[in-house]
Amino acid sequence: MSILVIGLSHHSSPVTVRERFAFAEARLPADLQLLRQSGHIEEAVILSTCNRVEIYAATSLAPRDAFAALKEFLVKCHDYRDPLNDELYSLSEPQSLQHLFKVASGLDSMVLGETEILGQLKSAYQLALQHGHTGRRLNKAFQKAFNVAKEIRTDTNIQRGSVSVGSVAVELAEKIFSTLEDREIMIIGAGTPAKRPRAPCSPAAPAIF
Repeated sequence: MSILVIGLSHHSSPVTVRERFAFAEARLPADLQLLRQSGHIEEAVILSTCNRVEIYAATSLAPRDAFAALKEFLVKCHDYRDPLNDELYSLSEPQSLQHLFKVASGLDSMVLGETEILGQLKSAYQLALQHGHTGRRLNKAFQKAFNVAKEIRTDTNIQRGSVSVGSVAVELAEKIFSTLEDREIMIIGAGTPAKRPRAPCSPAAPAIF
């Protein structure tokens, strides 16, 4: 059984596409259950953040067949009908494991070394674990990734300086204006701060890919 990764991130797609594939946290257990009920995937973890949506899966299928099934799940689950090509990436071993370690360590983040992603990854794994969607392969991979992330943050200076988009923005503003004292700040962004949880992927249509 091999570990695969399929997803999209700030490296591959704009925020307008990423937000279309975001999973509501309240619906993740039901979506994970539906994914595994398809019969293509033995173990799964879904990571959904503002910068990435990724499925980590352990499967006995050939990578090509597994990737096709996972892509179909993503598209049908989110009712995405536009073309989807380079926005989506697919990784098999050993690249899939290398990617997991990089994500956990903040090496694949928008700001190098940011720490929030590790907590998000731990939460995604813990949710899948609690609902019985992980097994020997993913448990071992994620525990190793968490250990590697801890070692990197302990033994290097990767966390030194600004490690979030917000802190980088403030640092840049201070360089431009010399001081932010008595300045008025306006924030312009994309997306929705809060969404009503959507229903889980319908088991009627996407159950067979």
